[in-house]
Amino acid sequence: MKIITLAFLLACNIFFLTGCTIKDDDAMSEKIVKHTINTPVYIVIGAGFIASEGSKAALTAILVPPYAAYRYLTEDINNTTDINKTNMNLMPNVEE
Repeated sequence: MKIITLAFLLACNIFFLTGCTIKDDDAMSEKIVKHTINTPVYIVIGAGFIASEGSKAALTAILVPPYAAYRYLTEDINNTTDINKTNMNLMPNVEE
């Protein structure tokens, strides 16, 4: 039900914004009315987009540095174990 409601609202927004577009052949009063109607809608949509992108940027700034440190440390640990294995294989067998 929630998906149907969201799809309906999206369709209404698309039809509203495309139906109220300002055209060159519109009269001046019609342009003013359309612009007055569209401005709040554009502000709401723009503010939602800015809030969405801002939250993505904030989450990226919070999550990426610890993940990068984790990758660096695990890669460093894996490299040292590989080096130790290589060194062990290169050592000559010494029999007593």
